[in-house]
Amino acid sequence: MTSSERKLSNHIVSIELESDKKIKKSDYYIVRITITGIKKRKLIGVAEELCRGNVPKAEELCRGNVSNDIQNWVPPIVVYVCDAEIQLLFSTTEEEHNLGGSHQKICSLLTSSLTLHFNRACSTSIVELENRVLILCYFQCKMCAHSQAKMLSLLPEKHQAKSKFKSLTFSEQMKILKKENVSWDEFDNYEKYGTFVKINNGRLEKFSENIDFTDTEEHESFFFD
Repeated sequence: MTSSERKLSNHIVSIELESDKKIKKSDYYIVRITITGIKKRKLIGVAEELCRGNVPKAEELCRGNVSNDIQNWVPPIVVYVCDAEIQLLFSTTEEEHNLGGSHQKICSLLTSSLTLHFNRACSTSIVELENRVLILCYFQCKMCAHSQAKMLSLLPEKHQAKSKFKSLTFSEQMKILKKENVSWDEFDNYEKYGTFVKINNGRLEKFSENIDFTDTEEHESFFFD
């Protein structure tokens, strides 16, 4: 191999390494998994398994070093389920994240495992967040979007066609629901706000309510302790 060929080869290797983005040890990250057409109870069932550190069908997919990585898989600290999405929140670490923090490897594993598990295509992406405040804001936005979509699904089309509905305050939205004889209180919180799942002292916990994350002290403990 000539020196110019060696330089080109090294350049190609560096491009490959840079293309596979790595999560910083100091960052939290959220893995977003979207699977359409699956009943919510089944999504929550998978969320519970993931909280326990079990990746569905992983052993059928993994061989060699990847299989060893799965045996050392660190589970998410919280999982959020709403609509067709499962969102896994992983903590910062003093060591490497799962699969070396590789976006490609993490997304590939979870996409493949859940596609095999549900026999349905799914998509996976990663969001990196550097501090707890951003994480709480992120989930509050997700909950609001889920609630608004639920409200709109209950209203006549004349409201569904109006994008202004989403810009209204919560109290203004409640007035519209009341005017249309829709009782928001008849629906349980899991339908209205989605479901959070976590393991606490070895026990599985589920949680759902309209959270005001501006009161960070009250809710940080659920997410991070």
